[in-house]
Amino acid sequence: MNPSIEVKKDIFYPLRIGKKVVKTFLASSNTRLENEFIKKLGRYKVKWQPRNRNLILSQEFADYTPCLHLAYLCKKFAEKENANVGVYSVMGWMDSKDYSSNTWHKRLCTEINYKKLDRVYLSYAGKVIYRNIYHYRLQNVVESVFAEIRKTIHSKEDVINIQVEGIKIGDLVYDTYLRFYSKATVDIHNPLLDHVIKQALDIFFNFKELLKKYNVKGLVNMYTTYIHSGIFVRLCLKNNIPVYTTGSHNSIVNRVHDYYPSHFSPHFLYKKLFDSLDKKEECLEEAKLQFEKRFKGEKDDAISYMRINAFSKEYDSALTKYDWSKTVVVLAHCMFDSPHVYRQLLFPDFFEWLVFTLDTLSHNKDITVLVKQHPNGLEGNNEIFEGLKNKYAASNIVFINKSTSNQQIMDSKPIAVVTAHGTAGAEFTYFNIPVVNLFDNPYTAFSFTHTGHSIQQYGDLLSRVGTLPNINNRNDILAHYYMHHIYFMQNVYKDYMGFIDYKGDTYSDAFLASYLPKMTENFLKETEAIKLKGLNLIDWMEEKQIN
Repeated sequence: MNPSIEVKKDIFYPLRIGKKVVKTFLASSNTRLENEFIKKLGRYKVKWQPRNRNLILSQEFADYTPCLHLAYLCKKFAEKENANVGVYSVMGWMDSKDYSSNTWHKRLCTEINYKKLDRVYLSYAGKVIYRNIYHYRLQNVVESVFAEIRKTIHSKEDVINIQVEGIKIGDLVYDTYLRFYSKATVDIHNPLLDHVIKQALDIFFNFKELLKKYNVKGLVNMYTTYIHSGIFVRLCLKNNIPVYTTGSHNSIVNRVHDYYPSHFSPHFLYKKLFDSLDKKEECLEEAKLQFEKRFKGEKDDAISYMRINAFSKEYDSALTKYDWSKTVVVLAHCMFDSPHVYRQLLFPDFFEWLVFTLDTLSHNKDITVLVKQHPNGLEGNNEIFEGLKNKYAASNIVFINKSTSNQQIMDSKPIAVVTAHGTAGAEFTYFNIPVVNLFDNPYTAFSFTHTGHSIQQYGDLLSRVGTLPNINNRNDILAHYYMHHIYFMQNVYKDYMGFIDYKGDTYSDAFLASYLPKMTENFLKETEAIKLKGLNLIDWMEEKQIN
């Protein structure tokens, strides 16, 4: 090694770091449009009281839209509890190679880099409390707990069952691994899994310490999934701290409970809730009007969030060659999108579910099995399905175009449709086509599908797939639709803030230039009234003790 090169590096290294810090600082200034957005959100500002330990905690995303969902609720809860409002930034060190707490200069760059986003969220909050990106100060504790966890992992199920101090975090670890590394399933020997577990422990112990520093009176989040959000939720619930979520596509505001720590509304209570309602016939008529739109190729309010309508007019002439009286259709899920969002999934993930399903159906040579991947699947799904095509190339299993319309499939009348817990469960059985699915699912409170409550029972249903009757109960299907898509939205249009047209591009000056003119006084008052509707519904349910 040439020593002169080493000396030169030592001389200029601080200069290069200083240059990077200056460059990052210059890029951290807010634009004119951001400043206008901040000014409009200033109506929700809660001034920080330095001596007040009461705290309402919320999230900070690299996105402008959560501010509009969170700001009013944070202010309202802060006034109720005489509390400050603090935010934590969600992105973690596993998501970024540029920013971490390993060295002083990277930490400095991290703080400067976040200033631009911080100012947006501090339009209503008083302080940034914590960042997921930082390691827990006592790394020996993290390493010790990690070593104990590692000893227990011999299978994928062991990952799902990981607990820390009696709090389950394994499902969050599992789903984070799939989503952030675009993996179809977990490899328990992959170092990336260790990476996720260690960050989960950093988040866990950092937040546990934060709970000692502040008297957290409530957590207001967008999501409860993945380690970035879910660990905070579960620690709060363990400590009897109220948790609320907002921004979901099936509720205005949701009170999260420890028996179901999800940002989705409690689907298992739908029948009980529907039975308690007045004017049920009117509710069913309203549901029918909305639900049947999708079968005409229109986007009903319930699926307005989907980029591609599964009931489009796309027609695949190649499908006419199949004998549909001997054809089963399997509608696959996005492999990475929160497989554990409901109470239970009989399989570790959607990939394991799909392989089991196809292996079982491949034994029945009398049928053809058409597999359609999810039309709105995340990037990386195509490669996984290419691998599956090769695996089943010599079998009775055929992979069809993901853009094929479900309407064409429905009109062709397959002998059955198989899904884990997709919307197909309600859609196909509505038109007298039997559906096989898994427990737990959004329609589990009703009995209009053939549900496998164990892997053995599910396998048995698949083996009898050609002889299963349709459970024709349209009223139950419509009652499910009403509860899942209308009731918790209190007859408010799901996209009441008008974000869908931007197709996810909501962290840019282009978005602000288009959206700021909509943020009139009347618009903000209307959104506040809608949030209040959501809170009133929660109060009503708690008064009725419906849980």
